Amino acid sequence: MEKSRKELVRQELAALAKSGGGILRPESVVDYAKDPTTALHAQFEWDNSKASHEYRLWQARQLITVVVRHEPRVDQKVQVYVSLPSDRKNEGGGYRRMVDVLSDADHRKQLLDSALAELAVFERKYGIIKELAGVFFAARKVREQKRQKVRKRALAMAK
Repeated sequence: MEKSRKELVRQELAALAKSGGGILRPESVVDYAKDPTTALHAQFEWDNSKASHEYRLWQARQLITVVVRHEPRVDQKVQVYVSLPSDRKNEGGGYRRMVDVLSDADHRKQLLDSALAELAVFERKYGIIKELAGVFFAARKVREQKRQKVRKRALAMAK
């Protein structure tokens, strides 16, 4: 049985980590992936004009997401722009001002859903760290409260 591309990529990364003394370095991955016979090769854009454009878009996204301002009502810095799942479906994506998102019920719901999904990913990644158990418990509590609201709304609509 032939190994899946995903498994081959995993094996190549493991071999590179082993040859790097247990450390997987991006530079080593790119150097290795230059060989078109590797599974890693297909994971990269090798056309430099496309790759440079994609890199600049990535830089723009990074720039947009680090813009913060002080919010006096909560006395903390908040992100100015956020990306919503519905905007990511459109060509080119886009970012909205946080204050606009929070003042629109649908956009606010999308932001909450997105935040809860990110928390679930965070929990899968770091769930083994016992010091974070309280954080994960609180996130599960919020998800359950949200599910209960959805159930109540569905029951009300069914009547």
